[in-house]
Amino acid sequence: METPNTLRTSTINKTRNSCRCLLLLLLSTAASANNDSDIHDPSTFIKGHLLVSPAVHSPRPPKATQLLETLLHEDFEQPLTDWKKSGLWQVGDVVTNQPTAHSGTRVAATNLSGPYHQWTDDKLTTPLVNLPELTSGEHLVLSIQESYQLESYQDYGFVELSTDGGVHWDRVISTRTGTTLNRWVESRFMLDEFAGQALMLRFRLRTDAEHHYAGWYIDSLTITREAQQNFKARVRNVNGGNLPYVYADIVVEPAYGSCEPRLREANFEVTEDGVKQTVAAVEAPQARPQTGLVDIVFVYDNSGSMREEQALVEHHIAAFIDELKNTELDFALGLVRYGEPDNGSSIRIENTGALTTDGIFFVNQILPDILSNNSFEPTYEAIASTAQAFSFRIGSQPIFIVITDEFAGQGNTTARSARQAVDEINGKLFAVTYADLFSDFEPLIERPSQLLNLLDPLTPITQQLLRDATNTYRLKYLPKQSNSLQQERQVRVNVKCGNKITTAYANYTPQSKPTIQLSRSTSDAHHSSHAADLDIAISVNINDNVSPYVSSANLVYRTLGAPYQTIAMQQLSVAEFIAYIPKESVKTPGIEYYITTTDGENTASLPSVQPWNQPFALAVQPNKTPVIQHTPNLPNNGLVEITARISHAKQAQVYFRVLGELKYESVAMSASSNEQYRAQLPSQTGTDTVLEYYIEAKDRFGLASHFGHFDAPIQLHPKPGGLAPDTGY
Repeated sequence: METPNTLRTSTINKTRNSCRCLLLLLLSTAASANNDSDIHDPSTFIKGHLLVSPAVHSPRPPKATQLLETLLHEDFEQPLTDWKKSGLWQVGDVVTNQPTAHSGTRVAATNLSGPYHQWTDDKLTTPLVNLPELTSGEHLVLSIQESYQLESYQDYGFVELSTDGGVHWDRVISTRTGTTLNRWVESRFMLDEFAGQALMLRFRLRTDAEHHYAGWYIDSLTITREAQQNFKARVRNVNGGNLPYVYADIVVEPAYGSCEPRLREANFEVTEDGVKQTVAAVEAPQARPQTGLVDIVFVYDNSGSMREEQALVEHHIAAFIDELKNTELDFALGLVRYGEPDNGSSIRIENTGALTTDGIFFVNQILPDILSNNSFEPTYEAIASTAQAFSFRIGSQPIFIVITDEFAGQGNTTARSARQAVDEINGKLFAVTYADLFSDFEPLIERPSQLLNLLDPLTPITQQLLRDATNTYRLKYLPKQSNSLQQERQVRVNVKCGNKITTAYANYTPQSKPTIQLSRSTSDAHHSSHAADLDIAISVNINDNVSPYVSSANLVYRTLGAPYQTIAMQQLSVAEFIAYIPKESVKTPGIEYYITTTDGENTASLPSVQPWNQPFALAVQPNKTPVIQHTPNLPNNGLVEITARISHAKQAQVYFRVLGELKYESVAMSASSNEQYRAQLPSQTGTDTVLEYYIEAKDRFGLASHFGHFDAPIQLHPKPGGLAPDTGY
């Protein structure tokens, strides 16, 4: 859909556009298949065409929070002083159908009234700029608004630098070729290494003999001295789902040189609803890799308006996922498309709303799709729907990456409603769009660095996620107040850093999500093998104690090895829901399934964490799932030994944790004669704490049976009275 503020005037014909899009798609596919490939590989590019080119950053400076000094500013609205021009470089109003000025009416351009010439070597040179020395936390930043159309890999624009008054120009700080699609993009560069020197900049265009386009346009050029914000804290996540303890993840961006290397309990003060809490433990980032637990959902405009940019954008997504693989971040991925008809809705939740930790599967199976021609793109509504559609992992940071080239306010959902939906799940949003649409997303973000140009790589998002992970502390405390678990609580965290204190706030409701339990009949169904080609009933009980109440539930199922399918469950009573796995899917060796439900604000699943990776399983004849017989053993001198008799199993594991912890650890069970399995847990698990565990056994096909489960573990107390379910799943 084209909007008044969308400038998309093309200087090449439709045939060339089609060729370019096809070429982008081919190059993007090749790059995804080989990490060493480059989408901008000139050896594979056809002379005379234009390749979409992003803004240039070398290296990309941080988005500063405080401007200290402007050393050079030029918007070309007044006659130039001490600048030098050679060749076709001009300053004035744009005459041709190129983009209007970024600010004011005038720009610097290689030719204001037409394409550049053959064999040019034209230069635009700044006056001498004296750069100051820097103190800790300061940066020197060159910022340029630019738009260009240069024959890809034949004609180039260079930003060159001289530190000897223009005698030598042996430093090229950036190069551009291709097209920005008549859009203004901001390119930013660090100049810290030149602090204390006098420098000149030169914008140089070099071309060959044929295929000439509109050229290079520059506006709003600045060199500034900037400082990052010294000290800030924010609550990334509060998790009250594993009572009796509450966990709060606090991101601390420390002041330079004023904080000790790692903060401790004494650096944090927590209150809930005005009641001071005792911080039981503080886990520092280096001590806990799972601090980098992020669930990333791309909210992707699929309406077809981004047809020209699609290949480059999807290449950037694939490259971003490759970057994540090379970090210690524990990430899962999801996708929401919008702007296309789908059963009467323009919003489509891919992969049945399941996140995946398999980046290759995401890129090759979930991401590819054909653009539609729908003209309705409700971005705010898509954001709100995304917050409600996914069951994010316990302790994770939900990340939304919105990708669009259109006005975000289409439809009835407001920016405020979208922001509220993101805030309710303690999410963080990045918008990847054009600069003239940044204002649509400013109400949804906390800082400008969460806005990226549509043609830019997504590397800045990776950097921010890593920075958050390396600055995130996990606080553990036991709530003192006794008010209802269904009431919202306000958490205030004071963080002391040197002689400074900052405060961060968050709200949470301990039992705000619906809870799901398998019915007795469905639980019993896991202990028998089912006949093929007959429907299988799956029933559950769903309890929701906080308004709004459960509005729907889905059964997500698959024949082993096939893609998941989703069917709506029928509500039989206030809490009881049922659905039938159709006989067409009931094939040997078996079925895997899980349940999802929503109340319109929160989404829950059973299993509650990564259900697609640890679903329930039903064997189909002649196959049989493992049968587990187990009696809990009390700790003996601090040691816990888990024994079980397991039939039809290829392997078995014990998953365990201390009561109140978020994550399970695991240990393999060793098999002996007569189907006997045993495992010994680490000695510290059987001390004065309550231990939770469950047993998982898998057959040769990978179908799993459980004694206890992730959401219903066996509990062992350090003295008699350990609890255990009377049956396994």
